[in-house]
Amino acid sequence: MSEKHCDTAEKKNVIDILVINNKAFVWNADDWYFLRTTHRILGSLVGTLPLTPRREDQNGVPCVLLPEEVRLLVENNIGHTVKYPILTSLPSENSSLLRNSRDQENIEKMKREYAYKKANDISKLVINTILADGNKNCEEVLELHKEVNKIKPLDLSPYAIIHFDELCSDVIEVPLPELVTRFEILRYKVFKDLWSKGFYLTCGVKFGGDFLVYEADPLSCHAKYIVSCRELDQSMMISQSRISSITKKKMVLAKYDKDSVKYLIYQFGNTSQAAFKKPINFSF
Repeated sequence: MSEKHCDTAEKKNVIDILVINNKAFVWNADDWYFLRTTHRILGSLVGTLPLTPRREDQNGVPCVLLPEEVRLLVENNIGHTVKYPILTSLPSENSSLLRNSRDQENIEKMKREYAYKKANDISKLVINTILADGNKNCEEVLELHKEVNKIKPLDLSPYAIIHFDELCSDVIEVPLPELVTRFEILRYKVFKDLWSKGFYLTCGVKFGGDFLVYEADPLSCHAKYIVSCRELDQSMMISQSRISSITKKKMVLAKYDKDSVKYLIYQFGNTSQAAFKKPINFSF
């Protein structure tokens, strides 16, 4: 498959998934929220912390998607993988001058908005001070002095100016890579099967598996299952079983059964010898 330019009229309701160095990103916060709440696609937020107070527990956009999440979105026509050539090419002299001019306009606009907000806040305090009719050490006067002393030039360091109209002016759709190995095929089949059954899935590497499986949004509950799509020897099986036991999750192995996916759970037999009983078929 070759790259092709997107028809914005046809793709206006399809989410752009930006591919950079073989990783897939969702940059728009509304798109991320839509994918999470409507389609149970979670990804992983890897951006900087929001400026909003008391929100230090959750990173901001962009959101990095698992390869299986990307393929599912593309197959269901919910999203499409794209790249923006402007991100990887040097701008011309004319476009650089135009961009610098627009940047300066945006900076001046931000400064004016900041100034108007500060002026509005101070004017309210001035009115309160005059109406208070108190001495120079009254609460209203002290509050006014405090706010005036806090006024500083706008710090532009936390801000980045991105011209989305330039990014979207030339969007190229890129094809998904083919699934080559049995492991890649199995991972996608497992992800698609569990997603279709209403589960939420995230990366399970931290727990020794391929996926963590949740019965509801991970913000409201813990994962109930660790699913592994790999062939495990006995020592690895013991290690992962211990992890699942400590974290109060069920360790589930996914295997091929002809053209379908089969789920198994192993149980310990004689634990002193680290032996296993016959695996039990498991269904979600």
